[in-house]
Amino acid sequence: MGDLAQKVVRRIRTEWRQRAEKRRLSPMYSPTASDVDIDAHITEALAWLKRAQDAGTDRGVSYGARFGHDFEASYPETTGYICQTFLQQEQLTGDTDLLRRAVEMGDWEIAIQLPEGAVMGGRVNANPTPAVFNTGMVLLGWSALIRRTGQPGSNQPHAALATGCFPFRSRRATGFEEIRDSRLADPPCTT
Repeated sequence: MGDLAQKVVRRIRTEWRQRAEKRRLSPMYSPTASDVDIDAHITEALAWLKRAQDAGTDRGVSYGARFGHDFEASYPETTGYICQTFLQQEQLTGDTDLLRRAVEMGDWEIAIQLPEGAVMGGRVNANPTPAVFNTGMVLLGWSALIRRTGQPGSNQPHAALATGCFPFRSRRATGFEEIRDSRLADPPCTT
């Protein structure tokens, strides 16, 4: 009973802190119904993503940020599909900075690629575990880079092949992962 009571108290404290934080930050966000300029919103979203990439010491894109705090560590999964988004926007707008940034993202993903070809689960960390879903998201970015530039980064065309093979090498005939699951995955589930 003591463990249950502690869990309930922790949950109440967490919810109270979240509500207090929401009340504190709510004056900072006051949208207006007339603010419907899609191009302005896309421009600002891209600017935010650029800041999220520039905030770290690597060329990945940050996991996120909280108001009043710094950006968090880079996140391989979302960097993969942000890479694809930057390439699409570069094609639409002609903004070559987006292409340069996408190539940097591809190079960063190659630099942190796990030996088995996988992409790590979660944020960049010292004890990475492979994640099939994240690997797929990075493949989306690399595929877009290959279509646009001929390679997944500035000089490593083999990286996408190793990553593309990982989900197949990591599966048993039953469809479950043969190598260790991501530490972020729920053990009874397959990611």
